[in-house]
Amino acid sequence: MTFKIKVKNNNPELFKKLRDALKNITRETSERWLPKFAHELQDHLPTRTGRLRSETRIETTDSGLRITGPEYLLYLIMGTRPHEIFPRRAKALHFIYEGEEVFARRMYHPGFPPQPFLYESLTRALQFLPEACREAIEGMINA
Repeated sequence: MTFKIKVKNNNPELFKKLRDALKNITRETSERWLPKFAHELQDHLPTRTGRLRSETRIETTDSGLRITGPEYLLYLIMGTRPHEIFPRRAKALHFIYEGEEVFARRMYHPGFPPQPFLYESLTRALQFLPEACREAIEGMINA
């Protein structure tokens, strides 16, 4: 969400106080809202082995949020196109499929669609944003 406020700069001191107050409100709002978003995301992450939940982290930055996790997190969020898989360090791929040992020089992966867990978590967590902003403003007024 981006918005601009134009203020005539006749009083630089007042302008600096306003700018600092807005930065503080934004920081405080983020700090109050981020745990709620992190909780929603953790609740909606796909779970097979638990690695995704244990390694996914959310933090605030100067420009927004940073979500980090295992190398396959981006593939879950964005999905993949159909593609061929080739061995990198051996002459053949080796895996177990339906209880049978399989060797193959290449495999066709059909791809998969994006998983909606990030969008769903963000949508649910956005309902807490007005409350977090109100608390941040009230905290500044009462301080």
